[in-house]
Amino acid sequence: MRSSELKLTILHKGLILLLVPFALQATLFLMLFAEISATERFAEKLRNRTDVLEKSNALVEDFGLAWTTIFTQLFSANRAREAPPLSAEAYRVRVSHNLAVLNAVPQISPRMKQILKDAAVVCNSQYKILKRVEAEQEKGSMTGPGAFALLDQFYSLKSDLARTFAQMNAIKAEMDFERQEVRRDGEITAQKRSSVKQLSIVFLLSELLLTGALLAFFLRNISRRLNVLVSNARRLPEEERLSDHVEGRDEIAYLDSVLHEASEKLLASKQNRQSILNMITHDIRSPLMSSNLLLDSLVGKAQSTGDADSMETGERLKNTYKKVILLVEDLLLLEKSDAKLKLNPQVIDVETVCQSAIETALPQAKSKGINLENLVEPCQLIADKMRIEQVLSNLLSNAVKHTSKGGSIVLSSEKTAEYLTISVKDKGAGIDADEVPHLFEKFFQSRNAAAGEGFGLGLAIAKMVIDGHDGKIGVESEVGKGSTFWFSLPLEG
Repeated sequence: MRSSELKLTILHKGLILLLVPFALQATLFLMLFAEISATERFAEKLRNRTDVLEKSNALVEDFGLAWTTIFTQLFSANRAREAPPLSAEAYRVRVSHNLAVLNAVPQISPRMKQILKDAAVVCNSQYKILKRVEAEQEKGSMTGPGAFALLDQFYSLKSDLARTFAQMNAIKAEMDFERQEVRRDGEITAQKRSSVKQLSIVFLLSELLLTGALLAFFLRNISRRLNVLVSNARRLPEEERLSDHVEGRDEIAYLDSVLHEASEKLLASKQNRQSILNMITHDIRSPLMSSNLLLDSLVGKAQSTGDADSMETGERLKNTYKKVILLVEDLLLLEKSDAKLKLNPQVIDVETVCQSAIETALPQAKSKGINLENLVEPCQLIADKMRIEQVLSNLLSNAVKHTSKGGSIVLSSEKTAEYLTISVKDKGAGIDADEVPHLFEKFFQSRNAAAGEGFGLGLAIAKMVIDGHDGKIGVESEVGKGSTFWFSLPLEG
């Protein structure tokens, strides 16, 4: 990844995806505007040239019509009976209008302007002749001396006739030039319109391709880095060291740095727990084992002397020490993911085991005035007696902690063809629904638990024991109405 990209945040990348197409669209708009403006200018020029052609053609027709009128009145045998093709005033109005329109055309060529000036002079000469012809016709002098006088005037004006034809030829040449320019402007206008279409298509395709390329690049970049982030996030609950780092300086990279920081803290916490467990192993387990051996010696002496009370007390102490040693071993076992629970399966009477667990929890229950009721029916199955009693003691202890003074806790059982289910039901505060899926996780503690009430290991150990028996364990709880913890053990044939 280039260093220039490292400074781009997700917001910046999103802005790029918005601004790049916008810049392309703005550029396309400006270029299209320029092309359309040029096309409009050519179209306007084409209209002007077309107007020049039309009015020039009308002007030539008027010149020709004027001389036709003059010739008709002078030389036609039926001139007295025929109306003149064009009156002098009509001719003047038409030619003046055409000249005015032509002079008003913008960007007219200097050559055309000079031609129009000459045309105005010719128009005046023709107008005068037409007026004279009309005057002589009204007098009836188109025959006789008046006609010959007019004919003499016509011959004197033959230079005007030559000038008129020269003017008509000049206009015709200019018209031919204008026709060529019209065709050229028409071709240019068509090219401009085609260019506008092609430009629109090219820019549209360019915008789609560039936007798609940017989108693909950013999405691929973000997706690749998110995969690293997700991989690190999945390692975090497993307390594994995060190896990969997300490159960059945007929000994803910042979140990844937070995950790495949390991972380091979790690893440090794990090391601290391991140190504590090691301390338990060496500093607590060894004295307990020694004390247990001493108790064996004391019980042996009591047996030799026949002291029944000492023997009973010694046996109880031995059972208590065994439970404590078992708890220490379970703590060590929980820290080893590949360790397997060692069980001592034997035929046990479930009712007796439940009653033994009740007697263990009885002192704690009496201190709060809680009644412990055993409704478990007699049933035998193959299981580790001490481990099952350990699970029951843990569930009863938790139930007593969360049951109000004067309450009651009920142990019951239900037997099917394949399983025996034992339930511990209390009427305590209940457990929030969002906490239920995490109750059997290591070190998890409910929000309702009092500070310093435990380490969150009891239920994790209970699950480990039941799983070791190929059984199931769970809980049903409703806030304000209490909880029911249960576990099911398979029945042998």
